[in-house]
Amino acid sequence: MSPWNEVLSQGLLRDPADPAPYDGAGWSERWIAGALLTGRKPFGRFTLPLEEAQAWCTRARRVGLEYHRERIDGNALHITAGREETYGELFELDALVACYRDVLPPEAAETAAWALLSHRKESPANHTFAGVDAFAELPRALRGLTLGYPPLATARRILLETGGDGEIEFPDVPLDPGQPETAPEDDVPFCDHDHPVPRFDNHDDLVKACEPLTDLVSYYWQLDRELSAFAPRITGVYLADYPESLIAAFEAHERAASTDRYPRADAVYSHLCCVLRHLGREPADLLRGVRPPSRRAPGPGPRDRLPRRRTGS
Repeated sequence: MSPWNEVLSQGLLRDPADPAPYDGAGWSERWIAGALLTGRKPFGRFTLPLEEAQAWCTRARRVGLEYHRERIDGNALHITAGREETYGELFELDALVACYRDVLPPEAAETAAWALLSHRKESPANHTFAGVDAFAELPRALRGLTLGYPPLATARRILLETGGDGEIEFPDVPLDPGQPETAPEDDVPFCDHDHPVPRFDNHDDLVKACEPLTDLVSYYWQLDRELSAFAPRITGVYLADYPESLIAAFEAHERAASTDRYPRADAVYSHLCCVLRHLGREPADLLRGVRPPSRRAPGPGPRDRLPRRRTGS
């Protein structure tokens, strides 16, 4: 339920010549393994070399993951893993149901609603010991949520399966990342957004606008074990073609402890906000998903217009 999921999907569809963090055997397996440990993905399957997989298992129990492992060819483990928390604890299910009812045909929306709400008290870890065929029989809405796909992608897939067409506007309802450290207000760069959204009339203009942001994105990629080797490849062209990396870096910056933030953020934060707004992603709305209430910008955003998750549901 994170922009990094879209970075993964870019890798799956990439041209091998693209300068992106997808070189080497097993990049997608390691991406899934890392996303499970950090909470970016609630359930997944992957295969790692034996020693690396055993180290992963040691970490998994500490972060609330159930897993099943199967030895392959004597030198690798295939692992299926899922979060122990219930769907009701991990996700804002009422908000998701309301959105599905807004964007899908009535019958499809009610099927999706039943799939989500009837599993509120169950856990993604329940699927850890189920076979692939059994998992494939789950309703599409529950499979998408379990695998960590963005709700927009799942809604579009449901619409296609029902014979519908057209675009769907669907707000982000992310996996709860927990409460980040509350930094003093003067530690957080500021952009008041009180100016027109900039326009970049062509791709070359967008590339030029992205170039000042390459160091910021590279900085946060270097903090991610699987992305760090590719951080030097970040360019304005890459960011213009794959803007999800900008969104993910923006959110990583807001979640980071004050001592771990990009040290030159003051110089580029306002510019990053403007580029995001040009791309149709309002920073003030993104902040509502990552800041505690004391640091959230005022004014309504998509999450404020949706039903809130009930504690203990």
